[in-house]
Amino acid sequence: MLFNSFGYLAVFLPAAWLVYFACCSWLPNCRLGTLLALSIVFYGYWDPRFIPLVALSIVINWLAACWFVRTSQSWIIYSAICANLLALAVFKYLNFLLGLLPIRWAAPQFDIALPLGISFFTFHHVMYLTDLRRKLAPQYTLIEYGLYIAFSRRYLLGRWFAGARSCINSQDLFRATMNNGSAQQVG
Repeated sequence: MLFNSFGYLAVFLPAAWLVYFACCSWLPNCRLGTLLALSIVFYGYWDPRFIPLVALSIVINWLAACWFVRTSQSWIIYSAICANLLALAVFKYLNFLLGLLPIRWAAPQFDIALPLGISFFTFHHVMYLTDLRRKLAPQYTLIEYGLYIAFSRRYLLGRWFAGARSCINSQDLFRATMNNGSAQQVG
């Protein structure tokens, strides 16, 4: 779904606003989970088969971050980063690399669809894990981390969401994230 499409502007965006504001009125403690669910629905609109991939990558990276915070062992971060890059390589470059093998080896070709935004998700995981190891990033709850990774506004502007923690903790997350001043261009 494109941000300038009829489906987004006339259907998804108004429905998301209604769901979010209803949640803020009736279940204010569930507003972050609601935004995460809306972000996953937005992502899954293109191809719902990739929702488990995104969910699994969020959970695994969050578990790695929690484990690192408890133990302070750098190998955990390095392993998680390698696993993220390996997953990216499989989806983006496996067929290309297999095609480089000599024909006599009869290397198989895999019909792997490229998940939308896999590079954005992967490198965002890597940035967070790197910053966490350097003690520049906070530890998030699973819902906060999922929202930090999947929140669709970041893809609209193509920017790093610099104020994620302050906006996640603010009373009016939706208004804060719709303000263009809350995002800063990465170096």
